[in-house]
Amino acid sequence: MITFQVVDPEYGPKAYQTHAEFTATNQAVLPRTREQFLGLVSEGLVWAAIDEDQLAGLCYSRFVPDKNEWEIGGLMVLERAREKGIGSVLMLLTLGHLLFYQDPLAAEPRPTILAHVLKRNPMPRGIIENALKFHLAKSDKFSPEGLEGLPVEEDGFVHGDEYHISIPESLRALAAFADQWSNKLPKGHEAEVEMFEGTTLRLWAEAFREMEETLVSRRNVQAI
Repeated sequence: MITFQVVDPEYGPKAYQTHAEFTATNQAVLPRTREQFLGLVSEGLVWAAIDEDQLAGLCYSRFVPDKNEWEIGGLMVLERAREKGIGSVLMLLTLGHLLFYQDPLAAEPRPTILAHVLKRNPMPRGIIENALKFHLAKSDKFSPEGLEGLPVEEDGFVHGDEYHISIPESLRALAAFADQWSNKLPKGHEAEVEMFEGTTLRLWAEAFREMEETLVSRRNVQAI
């Protein structure tokens, strides 16, 4: 049985250790410091997949105030737990949690909701494009300063693609996921999602449909 849950602060150090070990040998994920990672945990922004009491995967959201951005990132699935569909569920839950509890789509000015992917890393693109329904916004290159642990290309820069949330497509994808969750992963493995008390995936689905209706109505009014 695989359990998806928000990482509890007491479990945070163990989750960070797994993050640190993974990023030490895998250049697809930016290593976060212990302070950074546990800060995200304390804010309730990190989701984990637990496979028979063993951590199998992680994903988080984080806010970048100076850019007014929410990033869905840090996706990692340990090799022994791959090919089950854990990554797509982790990213959907992380995005859904962000939209439901932080409600960034209602903020003014509205923050950008995005995900970054290294140019040389094809693995998460299918999830980002097909499950989350994000669209490719731009390709860019960055100074490696502050991005230690990520691969540097021959020109001395880190190359990556930036994907943005699509409205209403991403909201529809989240509502469909929440409505259709059947305690099974896409490949048929038994799984469960632990929600906060008083909240259900069905409530999430209703909220995402209401968000879509509000945003589409607002867009239509602005177009008049």
